[in-house]
Amino acid sequence: MSEVKTLATVWLDGCSGCHMSLLDLDERLIELSSQFQLVYSPLVDRKTFPDRVDVTLVEGAVASVDDLKKIRKNSRAHARAGIAGRLRADRELSAMRNTVGVQPVLFRVYEENVLQKQIPTIGVPACWIGCARCRGCAVDVFVPGCPPSADTIIQVLSELLAGRVPSLAASPTSVRRTGRQGDYASHHRHRSGTRLEGHGKITLQLDDSGVVQDATFHVTQLRGFEKFCEGRPFYEMPNITARICGICPVASGGRPSKACDAILAVKIPPVAADLRRIMNLAQLVQSHALSFFYFVVARSAVGMDAPAESSSSLHVAPLRIPSIGPTAVALRQFGQRIIELLAGRRIHPGWTVPAA
Repeated sequence: MSEVKTLATVWLDGCSGCHMSLLDLDERLIELSSQFQLVYSPLVDRKTFPDRVDVTLVEGAVASVDDLKKIRKNSRAHARAGIAGRLRADRELSAMRNTVGVQPVLFRVYEENVLQKQIPTIGVPACWIGCARCRGCAVDVFVPGCPPSADTIIQVLSELLAGRVPSLAASPTSVRRTGRQGDYASHHRHRSGTRLEGHGKITLQLDDSGVVQDATFHVTQLRGFEKFCEGRPFYEMPNITARICGICPVASGGRPSKACDAILAVKIPPVAADLRRIMNLAQLVQSHALSFFYFVVARSAVGMDAPAESSSSLHVAPLRIPSIGPTAVALRQFGQRIIELLAGRRIHPGWTVPAA
């Protein structure tokens, strides 16, 4: 019997689309889960990165000092690191903010767009001067795609779990070997929450008797869509804003389509409107399946006092409630398949174009 490897997945500045593509492995992910123990991920409750990890999958760009801290710790902890997602500065969508700079983005988001004007500085990491590819970490593999396909991910992940660097010739897409390592440091003390559809943390203020006196929610990742979308052709918006969120890209891409319809003073045909609604309902199915089965049920099944890594639904399924895994996969797959049939792809579909 082969040794079970430890696997971590890290979400830096990105939309979680790469993690959703990982889940799009569907039944293959449950089969593959016998080869690894998921020790750190948005899919488990653990808040601190382990001291030792065999394989690390990293999604997103380095866009804050907290991202730099995470990636440097990953570098110390991992034996192999596979990079899933568009991490190059000239390809990661968040890097579009590099064209305008950090301060204009902060001003647009926290001064121009709100009633209570205040750029947050407490409880949130400072933005890095520019979004960039993975820095401070020796990377074995770079997997392009926004997101990479599930077929590509399973090919790369299977090879890494076997202790091999994926073959360039055997890869379904252009997987590149790398050897880059940055020389950057971070000293910002920050602990993010997990199991959120986004980047955030909560600070609780207690009195001497332990009673909560105040609670603050911090958004710890700033991407800058509000600024870097300015001046772009309106018809690009659905494709750009779909990448706000890889969990709900139909909604984040569909709303701009409706806005563009209004700009053009066009009323789309009833059939087109119905197809948009069907696709949005399909997104609700897959998103609710994700939230309920992968987050809520998994933790409830093992108990609140169980080790965080044991709360992954991938491992709860075969150990505690055998029906959880197949049920979760089948329900989410149903929603994703409808989106794929209507829009041509499951994540970041570009089908809901303005006036069509």
